[in-house]
Amino acid sequence: VGIVVFAVGKKSYVHIKPRGELLIDSDCCFGNDTSGGVGLFTIARISMLVVPFCIAYSQMATTFMVQGTVMTEIFGVVEEPSMNSLNAISVLLSGYTISAYLYPALAKQGIKIPTTYKFAIGSGFGALAIAWALVVECRIHHVYQTTGQSICIG
Repeated sequence: VGIVVFAVGKKSYVHIKPRGELLIDSDCCFGNDTSGGVGLFTIARISMLVVPFCIAYSQMATTFMVQGTVMTEIFGVVEEPSMNSLNAISVLLSGYTISAYLYPALAKQGIKIPTTYKFAIGSGFGALAIAWALVVECRIHHVYQTTGQSICIG
């Protein structure tokens, strides 16, 4: 369906001819650009740093489901399917809160955080989330091995 929509609407797209700015000389492709720019290979190397994080974070939904099945419910409401939904809701709410309140407050103080720094901070918090999931996993196994009971998620 997507290919058909793209093919039908192709004439409405703006077609700009390549200007060759990215590949001014052959050194630029390999990160050796001496004109002050950043080479394509340099950008690719930096972008590859996010791949391991994305692989680990994509497994979080599975982790929530597996951990949720061995935990007792909190208040009789929050169970394993809810954990995955609450993750998405918390990401949306925290993203809105940060962009609506934190960044404007910092801008009033004259502090502008570059997008790359924001990405690094977000990746750091993502790594903390993954580390916390590992702590919970260890706790689940410890409690089950010592008492044979499940733990409460609250």
